[in-house]
Amino acid sequence: MSDQKHIINKQVLEIRLNDKKDAHLIQDAFSRAYWNHIPPVIERIIDKYSSKNEIIKIDKLEIDIGGISIDKLNSNFPQKVEKLLEEIIIAQLHKSKINNIWTNESKDDKRYSEQDRNYLQIKTETENQIEILNHFLLTGILPWWVSKTQQFSIQKVVEELLEKSPFELKRLLSTALQDHNGRKRFIYQFSEKTIIKTAQILFPFIAKPLIEFYEKLITLQSHYPFTNISEKTFKIILLDSILEYSIANENTSNANSRIISEFLNLFIEQLNQISDTKATSIKESNSLLKSISESIDKELANYYNNDLVELKLNIISLLDNSVSPEIINNSDNKKIANHKSSEKLYLDIFSHFIQTGRLPDENYEKNNLSIQQIVKELLAKSPEKFRGILLEHIKDVTTRKRFIHQFPADILNETLQLFFTTETNTVIEHIEALTVIQHQNPFINIPETTFKNHILNSVLAYAAHKIDWANYKRIDEKDFITWIIANLLVLTNGNITQTDTQNLLSAIKKSIKNIDINILNKSLTKIESSINLAIHDIDGTNNIINSLEQSTQNIENNFTFDKVDVNNQKIEDKNFNKISPKKSVDEKQITSKIRLNDDDVEIKSTQKIIQQDEIVDTTKKKNLILLAKPEVESELIKNAGLVLVWPFLVMFFERLNLIKDKKFINDEAGYRAIHFLQYLATEQEETPENDLLFNKLLCGVDIYAPIPLSFSISENEKEECNALLQSLIENWKVLKNTSIQTLRVTFLQREGLLCKQSGGWKLNIERTTIDILLDRLPWGISMIRLPWSNKMIYVEW
Repeated sequence: MSDQKHIINKQVLEIRLNDKKDAHLIQDAFSRAYWNHIPPVIERIIDKYSSKNEIIKIDKLEIDIGGISIDKLNSNFPQKVEKLLEEIIIAQLHKSKINNIWTNESKDDKRYSEQDRNYLQIKTETENQIEILNHFLLTGILPWWVSKTQQFSIQKVVEELLEKSPFELKRLLSTALQDHNGRKRFIYQFSEKTIIKTAQILFPFIAKPLIEFYEKLITLQSHYPFTNISEKTFKIILLDSILEYSIANENTSNANSRIISEFLNLFIEQLNQISDTKATSIKESNSLLKSISESIDKELANYYNNDLVELKLNIISLLDNSVSPEIINNSDNKKIANHKSSEKLYLDIFSHFIQTGRLPDENYEKNNLSIQQIVKELLAKSPEKFRGILLEHIKDVTTRKRFIHQFPADILNETLQLFFTTETNTVIEHIEALTVIQHQNPFINIPETTFKNHILNSVLAYAAHKIDWANYKRIDEKDFITWIIANLLVLTNGNITQTDTQNLLSAIKKSIKNIDINILNKSLTKIESSINLAIHDIDGTNNIINSLEQSTQNIENNFTFDKVDVNNQKIEDKNFNKISPKKSVDEKQITSKIRLNDDDVEIKSTQKIIQQDEIVDTTKKKNLILLAKPEVESELIKNAGLVLVWPFLVMFFERLNLIKDKKFINDEAGYRAIHFLQYLATEQEETPENDLLFNKLLCGVDIYAPIPLSFSISENEKEECNALLQSLIENWKVLKNTSIQTLRVTFLQREGLLCKQSGGWKLNIERTTIDILLDRLPWGISMIRLPWSNKMIYVEW
């Protein structure tokens, strides 16, 4: 017996007879023959052509077995099905392979229709998980091919994707979480720990300050509340704001203070939307900000905390660009003002210097620190803000030159650590290794100091362009080395060709070979390996060359440049095949211009750098980004017996204060009603949304509306639930002394097939022996329409 699981959504057995004579007998014979012989045949064939490492989805499969004798039904029927099924599976797999090697040149091939290509799809486990999560975020239910008989956890799906396939998950969530309902469902259905981990992995640069801010506000609200909403709602709004802001601003290079200020604005806006006042004016928003500020004052009165000081600074910044007199009214706030004044002054001085090469005399007179000392202070106390300012300007070649020439090696190395985090040692080792190669066996005719400065310049340019992903993915060493070599190539030749590229790479390789073996270290070995890869990947090298950007800033007069045109190049990077087995980038002609001087090279290109996590296979895009919203047409449910309680629901919800004038008083009341129904059926206080579709219909809630994973239920509310079930038993007199638990297991927890139809839904529940008691049910269940719903539910039980 195979341990593989195969699922069939729908089976139709169509029999055509010459006349109606004995039709029912023949139908019964085919039915018995089918269930006795065909499922094992299907399983055997599918097992033969599938593996544990892939998921094969067949949209539709038709088998015409032709004529068959009723006398040989049990032998001929399975034989014909087995033969024809295997032939069709082989043909479909062949078409799928054609589709997998489908390129832009062959996509107009008329031999296979789009329908052919979609009939059979072969997916990896990751692609399948992405599609399941996509379906769940869009609809709140699981796709039909997820087994309802097994314990399936959508939470485990996300945890596995975070661990094994974060880039695929990011591609999905970056789109799915832009939708308000998708984001709300993600927050409702997943734990706080999972949401925070998701933000940290997918948006590392921007999430770090936001998560720290989140923890500060949670603590502050618990100690000194500044809004009267519940802790649960407060967290939901905060997490929603974090995800919304992270997705919209994931590529920001702003300093942390700017990020927090922008985020705080978004959070206040969302907080106001659910408050009683529904504040919209600046005055009302400022009032809330001041309430937060007052809570901070109370917390600071107990202990001085730098994080709270930073938070207060952000609030002050939002209230006023200068320090507000009404906020600064105690010694702690004066410390804050002094801290802000000193920090802001240093940041202003550095920003002015890095852009102009001069110090702002009117401010600098108040300080006796050199610009080097100021930068050391900023690196020690405000590294994120320092990085933010530097990132704003180092795409400009002049700014990079100034920074390299004006600051010592320890500052340069510490700055590299800000950009490359855990990769700093690797980057520094590579810089030193290239310098050793040039010193021992020069491969380029320039002074050693100029050579090292140019390498540093290239590294800073690399950091400026790649910083968005360098924080959460290790740098590609071949890509990194090729970037630097490309600069050297332009500096040497002024004309980029494949021959020149190969010559320079070979020259560097030869220099490495001639170095004393005692000097050879790990970095030199890595560089040699990267160069070997680059020599065999000229297209990839040219792609790096064409990806280098030249700043459009005007260069000061003391720097002169010659202009050289570069031939148009096409983007074809073989290295990206590691991510996608086929070409996935549009081949667009790009034109570049190169500006040269004796120790700096930049290339201006209309083509942006192609980041690794943006490469998506065009023939598989539908599997890696948000798919079209699937329509829920049918669903297998496990609580179909809830149809029995419908006559009691109006009074039940009134007693729980959920409805007024036979309508739910608010959305929260509707959500609670949905969970109360589930408690009636199962006693569960926490139920995944994918098990609540029928509950939504009974409560008149949109079937696509996100529902919280759990709800709180008091002892009094539990008594109301038990009272309803006891009343049902007493009114259905044939049940006599049946217990509430027996009622749940025997009747309420029944499987049913819920199907959409014109004007409402139809529920089919398979009848069992015990269901003879339904004939003595004192109320009807064939048609149900509750006062808060405009959908009719038709029941066949």
